Amino acid sequence: MKLEGIHHITAITADAQRNVDFYAGVLGLRLVKKSVNQDHTSVYHLFYADETGDPGSDITFFEYPGLAKGRAGAGMVHRIVWRATGEEALDFWQARLSEHGYESSRAVGSLTFHDFEGLEHELLVVETTDEPLVAQHPDIPAELALQGFHAVRAYTHDPGRSRPLLEDALGFESADQFECADQFESADQAESADPSESADQFESADLPESADQTPPTTHRTQASQATAAAWEARGAHRGGYYIYDAPPEERGVQGAGTVHHVAWASRPDEQAGWREKVVQAGAHPTPVIDRYYFRSVYFREPSGVLFEIATIGPGFTVDEPLERLGDKLSLTPQFEHLRDQIEPTLTPLRNPRESWARR
Repeated sequence: MKLEGIHHITAITADAQRNVDFYAGVLGLRLVKKSVNQDHTSVYHLFYADETGDPGSDITFFEYPGLAKGRAGAGMVHRIVWRATGEEALDFWQARLSEHGYESSRAVGSLTFHDFEGLEHELLVVETTDEPLVAQHPDIPAELALQGFHAVRAYTHDPGRSRPLLEDALGFESADQFECADQFESADQAESADPSESADQFESADLPESADQTPPTTHRTQASQATAAAWEARGAHRGGYYIYDAPPEERGVQGAGTVHHVAWASRPDEQAGWREKVVQAGAHPTPVIDRYYFRSVYFREPSGVLFEIATIGPGFTVDEPLERLGDKLSLTPQFEHLRDQIEPTLTPLRNPRESWARR
């Protein structure tokens, strides 16, 4: 069995409309599903992806209006890395972000920036045989558009603590081509998040506390060419990287602009096998949960990051035709009969695509 890279990444926002304006409007992703948190139906769950809603390009958000901004710390994902085709694409995005009022930082082969709530992104020039996952946008040429996920970067004091689960249970393979600004000084500063802890707040209406339990003092050594601890999950069709960096001294706080969980892609017939491997590794995964668009298993890896194993399919066209994805509020079958109660609690959203026909 092999996991097929990153399935989706779920984060938190306090403002659904600004979220749509940035991810669909500025970044040019397609809003492929407008739904609700299945554990709290007054909370939007927005899904953005490539034109056909494929795993590997899907970034999703829970909206909690008025929520304070969070801060990534140990045991949390701090950066989402997207694939870019070349320096010309980075030139394009540096200019486009600036035009929309967003600062960015440029390096050779890389452009980093933050969304309006502080969630960090990186566009990285990579060579890959993976199929590009691109959304259509009238102002963004396909060859310059975001090409899908490449990696997520998380903070931890002790990468070695997660190695057995990542390599032996999940089949990740060690990679060494990534660099970070800080190197790990000692292996005894482990996060207190227990890998056997049940992931019982995977999509809870109450925001989970940050998995970070950073000690009051954190010892780090600076190294301009320090190699980050990195692994790749690669299947027959796609791959994605999981990278650790040494954490900042500040304690992490879950809130707007932080990542809630990272999902890895599994063939439907292999999900039960992955769950059993996670159990054997000493973690406490949830039962398989039917999310309608895919099936999910949640658990925390030893650093504290919440993982999900999500199936490739059925997909977002199970309840909407491809050409109408994201046009209306989609409610899964267990909530459809409550539409008249749910829809009035949600703020209507404007999709930038609605203006294309008038241009």
